[in-house]
Amino acid sequence: QRLAVERVFDDAMADAADAPAKVAAMSALLRRASRRHRDDADVLDGVAWLEALDEGAKTPLFQSSIGRMMIDGAYRKDLDPSDVDVLQGMARTRFLEWMGVAG
Repeated sequence: QRLAVERVFDDAMADAADAPAKVAAMSALLRRASRRHRDDADVLDGVAWLEALDEGAKTPLFQSSIGRMMIDGAYRKDLDPSDVDVLQGMARTRFLEWMGVAG
């Protein structure tokens, strides 16, 4: 099951045409996964969405400067590719956690 969930995330990243598309895909996947834990995931935005992403985490990552790309990164053309790579690692870890296959 873990491999199937990893494949969903990894395929979405591979299918993304550019950095903003990757951020948009990460956000969509995390919103779907977050519904397992929060009924209001679809309506959260801004800081509330970042707080939800960090909810229950030992270290709040999404409220960091890189994590804040989850708010507007899908609409920006000036994203640093290395920052997007870091965000992708954070998002993948959270996605696997919320899908119940981390570890």
